[in-house]
Amino acid sequence: MRSSTKLKLQQKRLLATYVKNREESKLNQRFKRAIKLQKENPLTPEQIQAVQRGYEREACPRCASYTLFRGEDYIKCTTCGSALYT
Repeated sequence: MRSSTKLKLQQKRLLATYVKNREESKLNQRFKRAIKLQKENPLTPEQIQAVQRGYEREACPRCASYTLFRGEDYIKCTTCGSALYT
């Protein structure tokens, strides 16, 4: 094998490892956040699932689903599309 081919394979492996570790880190952060919130204020099972998925723990005031996510200056529901500006 050529040295340039070996180098490309090493780079691909390193990139794959980096991406895998980064995704695992994001999941760990979500679970830690969910555990912290649970200790501070007991949540319903729906709220726990929402936090684990990366959503806010409040229900949408329009459609009552737990699919709110926070933007820079707003909170938006991915189910119905309503936005609340802060």
